[in-house]
Amino acid sequence: MRQKTIIGTRIASLIKAQRLSKAEAARRCQTDVRTISRLMNYENDPNIVTAFNIADGLRTTVDQLFIRR
Repeated sequence: MRQKTIIGTRIASLIKAQRLSKAEAARRCQTDVRTISRLMNYENDPNIVTAFNIADGLRTTVDQLFIRR
């Protein structure tokens, strides 16, 4: 069974806090809606480039995407 990572929850929280649609979040993160959805649903983990793009697009840092609080 695949272990869930914190990144899906973190992405969802950031999108909600910034009142973004998945489409707008994807545009800001230089990716597509399918990738955002898969990450939020714990289906994929991002590669390093995607992680940095998501962090930049959602105005956070890579470590904040992965670190539990």
